[in-house]
Amino acid sequence: MYGDITDPDMYDQLPLKGTMWLISTARLRNLNLALIRQLEEKEFGGRLALTASSEEEAVELENAGVHLVLRPFADASERTVDAVGNIRKQGAI
Repeated sequence: MYGDITDPDMYDQLPLKGTMWLISTARLRNLNLALIRQLEEKEFGGRLALTASSEEEAVELENAGVHLVLRPFADASERTVDAVGNIRKQGAI
């Protein structure tokens, strides 16, 4: 679903009851914190996976109770290192 995280009315449109995971790829700290607050107010009982732009933000989200913090920049860096390593093993570098 697409919507404005900061709009409290959006949460009335979400099928939160029975939802096991809510995943958001928004990378702005204030949006993630607004999402957490709104879901707490709606007594969301599922798990949260949110996206962080920095390690500092990731720690803040974990401390706020987020179950899984997505780290796209760190993940991309790790995949790049692995890809280069695999190419080196094949003798292409």
